[in-house]
Amino acid sequence: SLVIWEKEGLAILTRDTIQHFIEANLDRDPAQLALSTKINDFPLHLVSTQIKYLQKAKRKLPAYYTARCIIPPLAYEQSSSTTTAQMKNYQGKRCLDLTCGLGADTTHFARHFEEVIALEPQEGLFHVNQYNFARLGLDNIQLHKQTAESFLATYQGPAFDLIYLDPSRRTEAGKRAFAFEDLSPNLTALLPRLFELGKKILVKTTPLYDVAEAWKKFPKLSKTFLFSVKNECREFLLEWNPLSNEPHKLSPAQVVKLSDHSQTQRFSFRPAEPVRALPPSLPYPRQGFLTEPDVAFYQQRLTLALADQYYAAWEGQWNHPQGYFFSEEKPPADFPGRHFAIQEIWPYKPKHLKKDLKALGISQAHVSRRFFPFTVSHIRKSLNLREGGNSYLMFTQWAEEKIAILARRI
Repeated sequence: SLVIWEKEGLAILTRDTIQHFIEANLDRDPAQLALSTKINDFPLHLVSTQIKYLQKAKRKLPAYYTARCIIPPLAYEQSSSTTTAQMKNYQGKRCLDLTCGLGADTTHFARHFEEVIALEPQEGLFHVNQYNFARLGLDNIQLHKQTAESFLATYQGPAFDLIYLDPSRRTEAGKRAFAFEDLSPNLTALLPRLFELGKKILVKTTPLYDVAEAWKKFPKLSKTFLFSVKNECREFLLEWNPLSNEPHKLSPAQVVKLSDHSQTQRFSFRPAEPVRALPPSLPYPRQGFLTEPDVAFYQQRLTLALADQYYAAWEGQWNHPQGYFFSEEKPPADFPGRHFAIQEIWPYKPKHLKKDLKALGISQAHVSRRFFPFTVSHIRKSLNLREGGNSYLMFTQWAEEKIAILARRI
């Protein structure tokens, strides 16, 4: 339970006998372990849960796994990954992390700043972090059991090169919160004080936050970042540069970073970039290539700007900003997205389409849709299609016509 994790978990899990047991059973199925083992002198559920989260951390937080850190479940689920932490490219002398949590971002900053002050008001998690930071060999983190509000109200020291804030997006009742005024801590209330103390301010929020709303709400904003890992939006961040004399509108402001764990791509845009003309001409193409950019560009409404700014020489056209890019040319190798060779295009008429697919021997396929009124589950049901196989079916609209595209991944 949460009470055990916060008040007793650390003391139990750091016992030598428990540590030896965890090490000896680290590769076992935690659920099977909990059912098959009976030990009287410690809570087996607590230990099997720790094994479960160490196994999960092997990919998300590999340094925590290697160091055999203590990993409370809720803190783990709310934590950044090592991959997204490493996408935060900041360095300097002094960093202030106002919301430490499990410390994934804190430990990343500790490797790039001479000194990090981190705040964690929850007593149990505060002591877990003390233990973990020692296990990780990080001695330049000053950890305070204090809220962001109380620390900022009494702090009298020098300014920080970076102030980082990842507010909790849940209310005390456990409901999701979206407005910055409802988050904890309250960014809107703290921002004037952060401007006094921070050379740069970085705030993490939900990846679903609307970028246009961010620029409207915070006119002094310098940059926004959206991080995508393997075609999944993971983090949306806001950056302010209070000491910068450069008007933010003159520098690239919308930044998209993509990672596949082995390398990272960065794309920068100014607001309201010019884009190539829409809508598409008729009729739709019968051959060529279809490209679907990384999901981050759809989320930020940057699909057209991406092609126009970075790949202007690539001839083709979009059927819609939230649709696909069609071209007779083979796609550029470094384009951030999925590419397909078009094999066939049909009008979306389920009765006829079922017959065409049956004639081709296609009873299962990978289905995706962009700028299309029906869900994937609705499409599958209408066409009696199972998931999987080697075929790809893409559904979208060309002008006013709904179409289905049979494609081969390239």
